Amino acid sequence: MNLLHIGTRKQKLSMFMSKMLFAGCLALVMVCSGCTNKQNDTKAENSSDTIASTNKDVKMDEQTMRQTVEESVKSIYDEVARKYNNYDESIDLDAKFCSKDWNETVAAVTKKDEGSDEIGFFEADYWIMAQDVEKLRIDNVVVQSVDPENARAEVVIDLHNLNETTKVKLDMVQEDGAWKIDDFTDLSYDTDWKKNMKEYLVK
Repeated sequence: MNLLHIGTRKQKLSMFMSKMLFAGCLALVMVCSGCTNKQNDTKAENSSDTIASTNKDVKMDEQTMRQTVEESVKSIYDEVARKYNNYDESIDLDAKFCSKDWNETVAAVTKKDEGSDEIGFFEADYWIMAQDVEKLRIDNVVVQSVDPENARAEVVIDLHNLNETTKVKLDMVQEDGAWKIDDFTDLSYDTDWKKNMKEYLVK
């Protein structure tokens, strides 16, 4: 047999095997690349779904929070109306329905006014926005804003007393699992009670 011929056949066979090996590696790389892209696409889709789900949960939380705050304010003022319309002195509204900071501020102002011959800070009652009361009630309860992260909310109500209507803003805060009033603002006269008390204490 011709040795040159045999050598040539071996070279051709080696080149053929090399081409086949290269083609196989190339195909494997393409398959792996396709799998990776598919995995990335799946991760992206899952990420989008998670974000959408999270946004939906936040909206649901805010919606539930608004409803809870509104119901709390209505419940609070049902008892306020019972107290004032029935002249029931047994109900301590501040202790029951106001925040710790509000109660501490009121206590500090009351202490400052003790022994004074002057009328003092409380010339009117922030619960009724007047000195006298008659047929007290509220309506048009509107939750203007909620802050789920800090458990705070702002609510505006129409307070009806002595045949007059006063728009009142309530700053609400969640304490001990219940919604409490942290501040009263008479929007008709732009009177922020808590702010005014704090300023009064430093005079």
